[in-house]
Amino acid sequence: MNRREYILKEATKHFAMKGFEGFRVNDFVKDININKSTFYYYFNTKKDLFNEILKRILIKINNEFIFTKDDLSKTINHFIDVMFNRSEEEVLLFIREVINGGEHLSSDVLTLMLNIRSYLDNVLKDTSINSFVIMHIVIGSSDFFISSIKFREKLSTLSNNKFISKDEIVNEIKSIINLYIRSKIESND
Repeated sequence: MNRREYILKEATKHFAMKGFEGFRVNDFVKDININKSTFYYYFNTKKDLFNEILKRILIKINNEFIFTKDDLSKTINHFIDVMFNRSEEEVLLFIREVINGGEHLSSDVLTLMLNIRSYLDNVLKDTSINSFVIMHIVIGSSDFFISSIKFREKLSTLSNNKFISKDEIVNEIKSIINLYIRSKIESND
């Protein structure tokens, strides 16, 4: 792994833990044992680094989408799988930035985010289903599930209750979304 990739990898962890506002270049370069000049050789600003990380995550997500015109359920299920397979760091980066109103997002990042909505608009274009609703149900549930892993583990040490696994929650979300889609399609027939 070259230095630029190393910086991106480590910065993803730091931004996830501290958010944009809490990330300090001086502390970061010290933590990962590089010179400040090395940091600025690859990235002009902290904001450039932050947006590069987000762009890479969103490009990866967008590249994973499939569109099966004849099988709406398969396409939606794949979308759910993609969203549930993000890392905790990726999810935390976005949650923190959304909470802050997205003030640090570049237009490139915002465009890539809109591509997710466009993907769902295209998938659902022949239905009366609102893609915004589907997107928020899936992303909201996946973000909460992924970001609460450590919390659920802590709770499980204090409780005899077994917490739902990732596969179980993904299958439940798929069932709920597909039932909703079928009911909307049937009500329009």
